[in-house]
Amino acid sequence: GLGDVYKRQVVYSWGHKNNFKYFKYYHKTLSISKKNILFTTKRIQFREWNEQDSGFLFHLNDNPLVIKHTGDPPFKSEEDALNLIINYPDYKVYGYGRWICELKETGEPIGWAGLKNQLDDLGIIDIGYRFLQQYWNKGYGFEAAEGCLKYGFEVLKMEKITGRAAIENVHSHSILKRIGLKAEEEKRDCHGIKAIYYSLTLKEYQKITR
Repeated sequence: GLGDVYKRQVVYSWGHKNNFKYFKYYHKTLSISKKNILFTTKRIQFREWNEQDSGFLFHLNDNPLVIKHTGDPPFKSEEDALNLIINYPDYKVYGYGRWICELKETGEPIGWAGLKNQLDDLGIIDIGYRFLQQYWNKGYGFEAAEGCLKYGFEVLKMEKITGRAAIENVHSHSILKRIGLKAEEEKRDCHGIKAIYYSLTLKEYQKITR
Protein backbone atom coordinates (compact mmCIF):
# COMPACT_ATOMS: atom_id res chain seq x y z
CA GLY A 1 0.00 0.00 0.00
CA LEU A 2 0.94 3.67 0.04
CA GLY A 3 3.79 4.38 2.43
CA ASP A 4 5.15 0.86 2.21
CA VAL A 5 8.66 -0.05 1.22
CA TYR A 6 10.11 -3.34 0.17
CA LYS A 7 12.63 -4.77 2.56
CA ARG A 8 14.75 -7.89 2.40
CA GLN A 9 14.29 -10.12 5.40
CA VAL A 10 17.54 -11.91 6.12
CA VAL A 11 17.15 -15.55 7.05
CA TYR A 12 20.12 -17.27 8.67
CA SER A 13 21.31 -20.85 8.87
CA TRP A 14 24.37 -22.56 10.30
CA GLY A 15 26.28 -25.71 9.51
CA HIS A 16 29.69 -27.33 9.66
CA LYS A 17 32.13 -28.14 6.87
CA ASN A 18 35.71 -29.34 7.26
CA ASN A 19 35.50 -28.68 11.00
CA PHE A 20 34.65 -25.02 10.45
CA LYS A 21 31.32 -23.53 11.37
CA TYR A 22 29.90 -21.58 8.49
CA PHE A 23 27.13 -19.06 8.25
CA LYS A 24 24.95 -18.14 5.33
CA TYR A 25 21.81 -16.20 4.66
CA TYR A 26 19.34 -15.62 1.93
CA HIS A 27 16.99 -12.76 1.34
CA LYS A 28 13.22 -12.93 1.41
CA THR A 29 11.44 -9.85 0.17
CA LEU A 30 8.46 -8.53 2.07
CA SER A 31 6.59 -5.27 2.37
CA ILE A 32 6.81 -3.26 5.57
CA SER A 33 5.73 0.20 6.62
CA LYS A 34 8.20 3.04 6.52
CA LYS A 35 7.13 3.77 10.08
CA ASN A 36 9.38 0.92 11.23
CA ILE A 37 12.41 3.02 10.30
CA LEU A 38 13.16 5.50 13.09
CA PHE A 39 15.84 7.54 11.33
CA THR A 40 18.53 7.21 8.71
CA THR A 41 22.06 8.32 7.89
CA LYS A 42 23.77 8.32 4.51
CA ARG A 43 24.04 4.51 4.28
CA ILE A 44 22.22 3.17 7.35
CA GLN A 45 18.63 2.95 8.51
CA PHE A 46 17.75 2.33 12.17
CA ARG A 47 14.84 0.37 13.58
CA GLU A 48 13.83 -1.45 16.75
CA TRP A 49 14.75 -5.09 17.30
CA ASN A 50 12.04 -7.64 16.57
CA GLU A 51 11.77 -11.40 17.00
CA GLN A 52 13.00 -12.03 13.45
CA ASP A 53 16.39 -10.60 14.48
CA SER A 54 17.24 -13.46 16.84
CA GLY A 55 19.34 -15.30 14.27
CA PHE A 56 21.23 -12.17 13.36
CA LEU A 57 22.00 -11.20 16.97
CA PHE A 58 23.09 -14.77 17.76
CA HIS A 59 25.50 -14.71 14.81
CA LEU A 60 26.79 -11.23 15.65
CA ASN A 61 27.79 -12.24 19.18
CA ASP A 62 29.13 -15.60 18.02
CA ASN A 63 32.31 -13.98 16.69
CA PRO A 64 34.87 -13.71 19.53
CA LEU A 65 36.47 -10.67 17.89
CA VAL A 66 33.17 -8.79 17.83
CA ILE A 67 32.58 -9.17 21.57
CA LYS A 68 36.25 -9.12 22.60
CA HIS A 69 36.18 -5.70 24.26
CA THR A 70 32.55 -5.72 25.42
CA GLY A 71 32.51 -8.03 28.41
CA ASP A 72 29.47 -9.75 26.90
CA PRO A 73 29.39 -13.53 26.51
CA PRO A 74 28.11 -15.10 23.29
CA PHE A 75 24.54 -16.34 23.26
CA LYS A 76 24.29 -20.04 24.04
CA SER A 77 21.60 -20.45 21.41
CA GLU A 78 19.38 -18.52 19.05
CA GLU A 79 16.61 -19.06 21.60
CA ASP A 80 18.62 -17.05 24.14
CA ALA A 81 18.87 -14.20 21.64
CA LEU A 82 15.13 -14.42 21.07
CA ASN A 83 14.48 -14.25 24.82
CA LEU A 84 16.58 -11.08 25.00
CA ILE A 85 14.47 -9.48 22.28
CA ILE A 86 11.15 -10.56 23.79
CA ASN A 87 12.10 -9.29 27.25
CA TYR A 88 13.89 -6.14 26.11
CA PRO A 89 12.11 -3.32 27.97
CA ASP A 90 13.89 -0.17 26.81
CA TYR A 91 11.64 0.89 23.93
CA LYS A 92 8.51 0.88 26.08
CA VAL A 93 10.14 2.18 29.26
CA TYR A 94 12.38 4.90 27.83
CA GLY A 95 11.29 5.35 24.22
CA TYR A 96 14.73 4.42 22.89
CA GLY A 97 17.39 1.72 23.15
CA ARG A 98 19.70 -0.30 20.93
CA TRP A 99 18.55 -0.38 17.30
CA ILE A 100 19.24 -2.68 14.38
CA CYS A 101 21.41 -1.02 11.73
CA GLU A 102 20.48 -1.95 8.17
CA LEU A 103 21.94 -0.98 4.83
CA LYS A 104 19.52 1.47 3.27
CA GLU A 105 19.95 0.01 -0.20
CA THR A 106 19.16 -3.61 0.67
CA GLY A 107 17.65 -3.72 4.17
CA GLU A 108 20.39 -6.14 5.19
CA PRO A 109 21.26 -5.95 8.92
CA ILE A 110 24.92 -5.24 9.56
CA GLY A 111 24.96 -4.53 13.30
CA TRP A 112 23.30 -2.54 16.02
CA ALA A 113 23.78 0.88 17.58
CA GLY A 114 21.88 3.06 19.97
CA LEU A 115 21.39 4.66 23.35
CA LYS A 116 21.03 2.76 26.60
CA ASN A 117 19.51 4.32 29.70
CA GLN A 118 21.73 3.52 32.68
CA LEU A 119 20.86 6.57 34.74
CA ASP A 120 19.74 4.54 37.76
CA ASP A 121 22.81 2.30 37.81
CA LEU A 122 25.64 4.49 36.50
CA GLY A 123 24.15 7.93 36.02
CA ILE A 124 24.68 7.83 32.27
CA ILE A 125 22.95 7.36 28.93
CA ASP A 126 25.36 5.13 27.05
CA ILE A 127 25.98 5.27 23.31
CA GLY A 128 27.05 1.93 21.85
CA TYR A 129 27.52 0.10 18.56
CA ARG A 130 28.46 -3.35 17.31
CA PHE A 131 28.91 -4.56 13.73
CA LEU A 132 29.59 -7.74 11.81
CA GLN A 133 33.32 -8.08 11.20
CA GLN A 134 33.00 -7.83 7.42
CA TYR A 135 31.72 -4.26 7.87
CA TRP A 136 34.63 -3.06 10.01
CA ASN A 137 36.97 -0.34 8.72
CA LYS A 138 34.36 1.01 6.33
CA GLY A 139 33.09 3.90 8.42
CA TYR A 140 29.84 2.29 9.54
CA GLY A 141 30.68 2.50 13.25
CA PHE A 142 31.39 6.22 13.03
CA GLU A 143 28.33 6.86 10.86
CA ALA A 144 26.04 4.96 13.23
CA ALA A 145 27.47 6.60 16.35
CA GLU A 146 27.19 10.06 14.83
CA GLY A 147 23.60 9.35 13.79
CA CYS A 148 22.64 8.12 17.26
CA LEU A 149 24.28 11.12 18.90
CA LYS A 150 22.34 13.49 16.66
CA TYR A 151 19.08 11.62 17.29
CA GLY A 152 19.69 11.64 21.05
CA PHE A 153 20.33 15.37 21.26
CA GLU A 154 18.11 16.77 18.50
CA VAL A 155 15.09 14.46 18.73
CA LEU A 156 15.15 12.96 22.23
CA LYS A 157 16.53 16.18 23.78
CA MET A 158 18.99 14.38 26.05
CA GLU A 159 21.11 16.52 28.37
CA LYS A 160 24.25 14.36 28.20
CA ILE A 161 25.44 11.28 26.32
CA THR A 162 28.31 9.06 27.42
CA GLY A 163 30.40 6.50 25.55
CA ARG A 164 32.66 3.84 27.03
CA ALA A 165 35.58 2.04 25.43
CA ALA A 166 37.87 -0.64 26.82
CA ILE A 167 41.46 0.57 27.17
CA GLU A 168 42.64 -1.70 24.33
CA ASN A 169 39.77 -0.90 21.97
CA VAL A 170 41.61 1.61 19.81
CA HIS A 171 38.96 1.86 17.09
CA SER A 172 36.19 2.65 19.55
CA HIS A 173 38.26 5.40 21.16
CA SER A 174 38.73 6.90 17.71
CA ILE A 175 35.00 6.83 16.96
CA LEU A 176 33.99 8.44 20.24
CA LYS A 177 36.55 11.21 19.78
CA ARG A 178 35.53 11.82 16.15
CA ILE A 179 31.86 12.32 17.06
CA GLY A 180 32.91 14.95 19.58
CA LEU A 181 32.88 13.20 22.95
CA LYS A 182 35.56 14.23 25.47
CA ALA A 183 37.49 11.71 27.56
CA GLU A 184 37.12 11.78 31.32
CA GLU A 185 40.30 11.48 33.37
CA GLU A 186 39.17 8.62 35.59
CA LYS A 187 39.34 5.09 34.17
CA ARG A 188 36.37 3.04 35.30
CA ASP A 189 34.99 -0.47 35.09
CA CYS A 190 32.71 -1.50 32.25
CA HIS A 191 31.37 -5.07 32.42
CA GLY A 192 34.49 -6.16 34.25
CA ILE A 193 36.84 -4.41 31.81
CA LYS A 194 38.83 -1.26 32.49
CA ALA A 195 37.45 1.46 30.26
CA ILE A 196 37.72 5.13 29.45
CA TYR A 197 34.49 7.10 29.65
CA TYR A 198 33.73 9.86 27.15
CA SER A 199 30.89 12.34 27.35
CA LEU A 200 29.24 15.30 25.67
CA THR A 201 26.51 17.61 26.94
CA LEU A 202 23.69 19.07 24.89
CA LYS A 203 25.17 22.57 25.22
CA GLU A 204 28.57 21.33 24.02
CA TYR A 205 26.90 19.53 21.10
CA GLN A 206 25.03 22.68 20.11
CA LYS A 207 28.28 24.65 20.07
CA ILE A 208 30.09 22.23 17.76
CA THR A 209 27.14 21.84 15.37
CA ARG A 210 26.32 25.50 14.86
